[in-house]
Amino acid sequence: MQQLPPHTLLQGTGGGAFQVKKSEALRLLAGTLSIRAVMKEHPELDKEALRALLLEAARAVGEESETEKRASGRFKSEAGLPANRLASKSKPAAGQAGFVFEPSGAGLPVEAGPPASLKVHTDGASRGNPGEAGIGVLIEDESGRIIREIRRYIGTATNNQAEYAALITALRAAREINAGSVTVFADSELLVKQVKGEYKVKHPQLQPLYAEAKELISGLRKFSITHVPREKNAHADALANEAIDKKITGK
Repeated sequence: MQQLPPHTLLQGTGGGAFQVKKSEALRLLAGTLSIRAVMKEHPELDKEALRALLLEAARAVGEESETEKRASGRFKSEAGLPANRLASKSKPAAGQAGFVFEPSGAGLPVEAGPPASLKVHTDGASRGNPGEAGIGVLIEDESGRIIREIRRYIGTATNNQAEYAALITALRAAREINAGSVTVFADSELLVKQVKGEYKVKHPQLQPLYAEAKELISGLRKFSITHVPREKNAHADALANEAIDKKITGK
């Protein structure tokens, strides 16, 4: 069957609404996910309509990928967690509940453009170690302009697990922003030295988190991580604790 070009699949109907032949459009656009490229070639298209379509295409691709993994036995879902929301879970020690943290927007399309250089502050907090835990991420551009703040409750975790969860969440967000260079600042000396390779990762609960962090780092053109005193990481620390407070108080 002959495939139709993207501009024949969208019809502007005014007010940002659109009609689309989804089966063809998703298949055509999911592989590229570039709003600027299509708009440059077809300026007559409704940008918001196109953006909505690309978002849907990205989600469809992500769901299809996970379905294939489950079918091949490479993807292990966990009770009570929808497969498409499962991000990462470490094996809990005896008597300790595991924790789950979700992507900060995995599957969303990244607009074309030069790779960004980002400064990132990350922090993880745990009240009880293990206990109620949260993560905080502050992402800034080279000029110091805040691009994104992330605060998230992750369940029961140790301090070190929360620190890794914060780093992984930050790296995922950097990928969504199309970062080429990322400089991370964290107040966990253990995390920093393990990521740099100065310390070995011996604890089995941290090994899968370390492996995921290194995989994400390998996709960056340039990466560095620096240990900073806690007072130099106050913003990320506040975000992590706000996430815990919100969960506990419900406010």
